[in-house]
Amino acid sequence: MDLAKRSTALYPDWDSTYWVLIAACGQLDRPAEARAALAKLLSLSPGLTVSCARQRLPSRNRASLDMILDGLRNVGLPD
Repeated sequence: MDLAKRSTALYPDWDSTYWVLIAACGQLDRPAEARAALAKLLSLSPGLTVSCARQRLPSRNRASLDMILDGLRNVGLPD
């Protein structure tokens, strides 16, 4: 989580940094932080969906990819 927060601080306009932060917040049961990160993500990428994120993320590690996509889905990003 600390690395994800640091990444968003360094690259606040890079949408993919928020994907990892949202997943981390979900894993750590921090729904308010996840929703705030989702709001920022959607301000950077209006209309983003889980399917779009899946296409943009590398899939070398399927478990990590699934965790990120589930985190996005669980916080309310549409499929």
